[in-house]
Amino acid sequence: RRSQQFYDMQRLLEYLGKNFTESITLKMAADFLGLSECHFSRVFKQAMGISFVTYLNMLRIEYSAKLIKTQKDTILDVALLSGFNNIRTFNRVFKEMTGYAPSKFSLLTDLILWELRIYIRHQINFLWKMI
Repeated sequence: RRSQQFYDMQRLLEYLGKNFTESITLKMAADFLGLSECHFSRVFKQAMGISFVTYLNMLRIEYSAKLIKTQKDTILDVALLSGFNNIRTFNRVFKEMTGYAPSKFSLLTDLILWELRIYIRHQINFLWKMI
């Protein structure tokens, strides 16, 4: 049972990694694992150390930061392309996760700390897959 749960969680993480720009809800993720939303939230946080919404937002903000630095899209376009359907939520979450408003982030030249955060998330995912 436990090994099946690990396998299912890994499948969910892979799905999220490929589809985070789509509209994904807590209910959809819970259904993916065949759990109630409440139980899924506990299982996910226990396994990952962060909530499902925080993890999904990390994926989206990481992607949006890359778009901001490499594309000429507007902030609204970046928000929509990253899976956010509300610019206010995008701006709030982006600032919470990066420490910068999206418009200020686009002006940064030294992204070492940001890249370190991305590296740390990749290490968390790598370690999870090793379990």
